Amino acid sequence: RPDFDMIIPNIIFGIETGKGVPEAAVPSEKLQVRELIAKKVWELEGEGLLEDEIVEELTFLAHEKGFLLSSLVDERAEDRNKNLLQVIKEQFAIYNNSARNGNYIPPELASASQSHQGLHKRHNNNKKLTRYQRSTSMAVQSRPWEKQPAAEDFVSALDKKRVLNTWGVLYCGGSKSVESKLRKISNKYD
Repeated sequence: RPDFDMIIPNIIFGIETGKGVPEAAVPSEKLQVRELIAKKVWELEGEGLLEDEIVEELTFLAHEKGFLLSSLVDERAEDRNKNLLQVIKEQFAIYNNSARNGNYIPPELASASQSHQGLHKRHNNNKKLTRYQRSTSMAVQSRPWEKQPAAEDFVSALDKKRVLNTWGVLYCGGSKSVESKLRKISNKYD
């Protein structure tokens, strides 16, 4: 059975500090749609479509994925005199270039540092890694099943009324020993 005395504080520690939130390990849906749009621009340009036709196709694609095309594009002052397709191509260039050579690294996780360059080179050498595997290997990963030295003290120091009161433990099962352990850990932080 899992060590609830360790796991429960680790989960709370990870979420409350932001070090263990799932979105730190998995690219956001918006990020994935931006990548898809970048690939689509490249494909549609290859088909010889007119600019308006490309923007229309991108608008439909964004809508299919639950987004407005305009919400995927950052508003920047330097882009005011440019047409939408030009702005998309510039802002999504990192996705488009990586889509062409098969090496996708989300810009939110990418860095110009030497460590990023080393990671990028290693990813170039291993084409079998998926985009998800590459992004999660670069993200800060929380492992609640491993001892987090600061977790228990951190959770004990949280405000009981304003923070800990927002947490709860749910268990759907018939094991009295699991139920007992969960009650014990919950009472410890009450």
